[in-house]
Amino acid sequence: FLCAFTAPELLATLETEYRVETHDNNDDARRLLTIWNRKLGRSSTPILGPTDLACPSGREETSQYFTELCGRNVQCVVASDSDTRLSNRHSHQFGNTSSGVKNNEGDT
Repeated sequence: FLCAFTAPELLATLETEYRVETHDNNDDARRLLTIWNRKLGRSSTPILGPTDLACPSGREETSQYFTELCGRNVQCVVASDSDTRLSNRHSHQFGNTSSGVKNNEGDT
């Protein structure tokens, strides 16, 4: 799990944008992540993306990028991954939500 707490210097080298593109049907929303080198800025070519985190291939591309960048296995997860759908539980805390706390008796 790569985050600002485990890799702050590395993440500080990146500039990111996350945007949701919706169409007539919200089920078809794209959740796009784009990453640039912070020193080069947004006028440069993105080093990743935009990649769609709403689809498995986009999450895999993101996972692979961060794994190569930091040299540690990084997995992009969502609450609806297969083992979660079966048990309605997950072991991850998603951002500033209480989902992991509620589903794991207060343990994140």
